[in-house]
Amino acid sequence: MIPASIDNKKFGISLFGQGFFGNTLRQWQTFADLMEDSYNGPIVIRSRAAHGGGPCTYNVPKIDVLGVLGKEPWKDWPIENTYFNELLPPHLSTLQAELMTDVDGMWYMRYSLEKVYFREALSRPIVARGLKAKMIVQHFCCVPMFDCVQEFMDCYKDHVIELTCTSKSFGSRGWNGIIWEVRKY
Repeated sequence: MIPASIDNKKFGISLFGQGFFGNTLRQWQTFADLMEDSYNGPIVIRSRAAHGGGPCTYNVPKIDVLGVLGKEPWKDWPIENTYFNELLPPHLSTLQAELMTDVDGMWYMRYSLEKVYFREALSRPIVARGLKAKMIVQHFCCVPMFDCVQEFMDCYKDHVIELTCTSKSFGSRGWNGIIWEVRKY
């Protein structure tokens, strides 16, 4: 069943982990799950803050995760509100964006072409609207990724879609991009 709205971060994280947004990276809901997995690449430590904006630490070696969790900003953060995912290296990024539909029903996009982590990239966004925004996304996405983005734009007109496209294919579906979140919060 397709949810009518994705109005909190915990629900969005759950959908991401289930592959609802298309291409996914490996994700672990608990520290124990991460430690039990044979994956040994770099990790992102993320928060399940109800409305986003909680701490996020990129590029943590798996062996160092526990130590990072014992330091700021994580030491006072509830472990049950923490999850982990495989790192998508920023040097592969070609487009990082937040897409939405504006009041006129047009695509509106805040984006960056910088090869840095998502939060940093979107702290200095470029803005595109309408056909220009759609053409930029289409330029950077492989066909199935773009189809997925269009479907979410059609189904969730009052939501924000966070996405990253890269210079190579990766993830569960072998696309060149990922939708991190579809959110209305």
